[in-house]
Amino acid sequence: MARKRKRRNRKMRVDGFIFPAPFAGILVFISVAALSYLWLCSRCDALGREIKVLEKEQIRLENKFLNEEYKWMSMKSPKNIEETLLRYGIAMTWPRRDQVVWLADTYVPVDINSGEISDDTRLAEVRRVSRYD
Repeated sequence: MARKRKRRNRKMRVDGFIFPAPFAGILVFISVAALSYLWLCSRCDALGREIKVLEKEQIRLENKFLNEEYKWMSMKSPKNIEETLLRYGIAMTWPRRDQVVWLADTYVPVDINSGEISDDTRLAEVRRVSRYD
C-alpha cells in the first residue's frame, strides 16, 4: 500500500543558522552596559580635569586677593595716610574731641507713623562724647 505523504509548508521551514533570542538579549545588554561604563569613565575623567583647572584658578585668585588686601591695609595705615597728605600738600589734622559725633544704630521694631511693627525701620542715635572710647 502506498503511503500518503504529508505536505510540508515551505514557508514555515527555516534554513540556515538559528541564533537564540535569549543569548542575543544578553549580548545586547552587556554591550550597552560596557558602553555606558566607558561613557561614565570618560565623563568622570573630564570632570576631574575641569576640577583641577578650577582649583588652580581658585588658588591663583586667593593669592591675588591676599596681595590686594595687603596693599589696601598698607595704604590705609595712619602713617601712609599722613605721608600721602604731605605729598599732595593737604594740611589736615586729627579731629578734636568736640568734633567727633558717634552714631549708634538702634533698632526700633515699631513704625513711628502708624504704630505698627515694621522689620525695616531703623533709627540712629546721635551723642557727643568728650573723650574717645
